[in-house]
Formats: sequence, structure tokens, C-alpha cells
Amino acid sequence: YAIPADLDAIVVDLGLRVEGDARGEATVRVASVDFGGRAVVDLPAGPEHDAWKRLSGWLHDLDTIRGAFSDDRVPQAHLGRNRGRALCVTGTRDWQDVSIEAVIGIHGGDACGLVVRSQGRERYYAAIRDRAGLRLIRRHDGRDHVLASVVDDSPVTEPCRLALRAVESRIEVARDGVVLLSAEDSTFSDGGAGLLMEQALIDVHSLRIEAALRPLVY
Repeated sequence: YAIPADLDAIVVDLGLRVEGDARGEATVRVASVDFGGRAVVDLPAGPEHDAWKRLSGWLHDLDTIRGAFSDDRVPQAHLGRNRGRALCVTGTRDWQDVSIEAVIGIHGGDACGLVVRSQGRERYYAAIRDRAGLRLIRRHDGRDHVLASVVDDSPVTEPCRLALRAVESRIEVARDGVVLLSAEDSTFSDGGAGLLMEQALIDVHSLRIEAALRPLVY
């Protein structure tokens, strides 16, 4: 079974369904279940919430979750954190080589960015964009370890297409299709991917994640 490429949603549960043409009883024995291939998340309007402001399939510590404002030019999500840093991540430790890209900007606040190989609040790689420029960091042991950085004087309130890619030990950050930062680091080899914001309200759309899955058999 192949998950539809145009699903435009996060897969939360995976299971088996057994159907029959007539009433009766049967015993079904499942010897094994295996999965692999590539996970693709394609969300043109960014992460979508339900009527109760819930983001199904995402782990986050956000204070604000909403859709587009009336003057936004395109459908997009606005996500915010009042104090400190917040993550909004999907995926599992089955994700290995991974890329994430999105059109992202700061509606108001300090910083925005992308995250890959997230293994929790204190274990991930991130591309962070703020008023000082662009940084590639490894979050580990309670602090940011800067792997590479570049000065960028473009207004952070102007959205740009930001991309973060991790293949084996190689990590690259691109802005508007141009690779600006790269580093070699093998601390984390797998994990989820998503968004980062620091005391900010960010706007995001055209979000796409691709990840190679570790083949598993249950």
C-alpha cells in the first residue's frame, strides 16, 4: 500500500482493516508488517489546525496557532511563542536522511527557523534566521553549538524560502535556492522535522518535508 502523494496531511496512525461479505467469525494472524520508502509531507498553507486550534500529528509548545490574516496574500499559518524558544515538529526516529523547506518569515519577534533530526526539546539541528543573519546549530546538552553562520542584512519580516537538508553527516542550509551554510556533524542520525520560533509570531506556507525511512519489520 502506498500513501497517496497528494494527501496534504500528517499520518497519525497506521493499522490494518479486515472486511467480509457476510457475518461470521474468523481468526486473522499477522506474521509481520514492514514499511519503508520515503515520507513526504506537502502542506501548501503550512500546518493546518482544527476548530479547537489543535495540530494533529505535530508535537509543539506553541502559544498561538492560527490561519491567515485578512491582509495575507496567500493562505498560510501563523504560529507563535510568547517567551523563549518553541518547536513544532512531526515525524519519528524512523526518519533518517531528511529535507525540509518552507516560505517563512517573522511577523513579529526575534527568530524563526527549521529543524531536522529532532529527538526532543534539547536534541536537534536547526537553521535559525534572525536580525544578525543565518545560523546552523546543533542543540545539545542544553545549549546551541554553532556549526556555521553567515551575516544577512535582509529584513527578517520579509518571508524567504528557507531549506534545511541532512544527508548522512552532511547538513546544508539554503536561502531562496542558494546554499549558504554547510557542515559535517554525526551527532544525530535520525529524528523528526519541523519549525522553530523564538519569542516570535511567524508566518509559514509552502511547507514540504521529505524523509528516507529506516526499513522496519514488526
